[in-house]
Amino acid sequence: MSAGRRSGLVAASLAVVLGICLAAPASSLAVTFGANLNRAPDNTTACNQILLFQQVDTCSISSSDITTGEGMHPPAGRGVITRVRVRVGPVTGPMQVVVEQALRADNPSDPGNPTYACCQAIRVSQVFTPQANSTTAVRVNLPVRQDIAPDSQTGFYVDQHLALSVLAPNVPIPAASNPNAGYSIFFPHWIPGDERCCPYGGLGAIVTLSADWQRCSGARSAAAAKRKGKKRKKSACGKKRKKK
Repeated sequence: MSAGRRSGLVAASLAVVLGICLAAPASSLAVTFGANLNRAPDNTTACNQILLFQQVDTCSISSSDITTGEGMHPPAGRGVITRVRVRVGPVTGPMQVVVEQALRADNPSDPGNPTYACCQAIRVSQVFTPQANSTTAVRVNLPVRQDIAPDSQTGFYVDQHLALSVLAPNVPIPAASNPNAGYSIFFPHWIPGDERCCPYGGLGAIVTLSADWQRCSGARSAAAAKRKGKKRKKSACGKKRKKK
């Protein structure tokens, strides 16, 4: 992974737009997205070896290849990431999956060029260490949303997508050479609630991560619950709550 250019994303300070839903039935099929893990991770560069004039040991990276559809954006709608897979080479270390949020707004004065503000860290997975020279699967519970229409209250489209944090120095970012892929990196790694703009960007590598996404079902209406004489609590998509 070579040094790249800085992205020209628009900076803004925007409130978090949260989405709550219920887990879909267990029979619902998961959708897998992300990198093709048949790609062998050949990157040897670690987070602390990228910036020339600043020593930062950790980072969070996302990537995409629009020619193949490989990327870290989940399907449209509300859902939950239930499992991630990370393929690493001979050197491994602690890692974490992050849900990054960007907001987009239509621009009537310049149709086709919406205002885009990125990014904010919404939530993170548990820390895990992938097995060296292998693909490691990790169960997670990460609600996400990808809007196809603007939020009725804010007017923004919510774009929540994944990034992978590498949490130790001298641990290569798990990525494979790919001339058609682009990547963006935030230094240091994301902490939930962080809000930043202008990641370090480059071309030529794709993060060797894939994920399973499951759609949320709609919450039962209060009226329906009342007719049955039961109370039903809403929960974050994919997280079951015990009945009291």
